This record gives sequence, structure tokens and C-alpha cells, in this order.
Amino acid sequence: MKKTDIYFRHFVQEIVETFDLTPVNGTTTKLTRTTNLTLRGRLQFVKHLLLLVGLKKVHRFVFRNWQRLCSEGVS
Repeated sequence: MKKTDIYFRHFVQEIVETFDLTPVNGTTTKLTRTTNLTLRGRLQFVKHLLLLVGLKKVHRFVFRNWQRLCSEGVS
């Protein structure tokens, strides 16, 4: 967040990402991504809602791309 040009970087104090990999049926892996935010300033509830929408959109884009790469056999 320190080097990003994303507009909401000014009110995010910290982002902690956790990635969990779980084997499924011995041939597939389920990837779960958890994002925890610490916000600064006033109106944190409103900021949280805006970030929730924005980050979900980004995460969906990233996961779709990873899924596409995996289906093409790119490692």
C-alpha cells in the first residue's frame, strides 16, 4: 500500500493477506485468500464497505486469471 497509486491507500493502515492451500481429491488444490484490514481516520464503517467492494472486485479478477493460467498449464 505504501507504493501503490490506489486512491484508498491513505486510509489503510495495514493489510494482512493469508493464503490457505487445501488438497481436494488428490488432484486439485483449493486456494482460499483472506484479507484483514486495519483502517485509520473517521467514518471507518463507510470506508470498510467501499474497500470491501473494491477488494472483492480485484480478488475476483486475480482468481479468474490464476484459474485461466492453471487451465492452460502455465505454472
